[in-house]
Amino acid sequence: MLIGAHYGYSYVPLGEWAKDIFGFERNNYDKLGHFFQGFITTSLTKEVSLRKNIFNSNKWADFFAISFTTALSASWEILEWIMVVILIYFGSKEPASNFLGTQGYIWDAQSDIFFALLGALVAICVFGKYHERLITNF
Repeated sequence: MLIGAHYGYSYVPLGEWAKDIFGFERNNYDKLGHFFQGFITTSLTKEVSLRKNIFNSNKWADFFAISFTTALSASWEILEWIMVVILIYFGSKEPASNFLGTQGYIWDAQSDIFFALLGALVAICVFGKYHERLITNF
């Protein structure tokens, strides 16, 4: 995320490299960031809920962690939209799409939420049992 903030997500060199190699039409570095945001947020949420015994079962902790992560990602996208509305209202000199970094992709917000959900699902479905063993052992 710090790299994306430094360069601007639309201009991160790793995304430019992938764009050239794979023939993408846009710099997709932000999708990588949203994937890891989903992965990390889900892992942290699950760990806290299990350590604090908030749920009686690991399945409910999994469901809550995935739901919380997806809701957090959607909230962020709504916040971005509100910022664009404010920028437009106050007559920003820069196009609002520069703030969003959508690069002309109309499904950017929805795909960002999807990549966060995908990261959440990988955290639970691929690493969930391992994570539970680590929590139990410490």
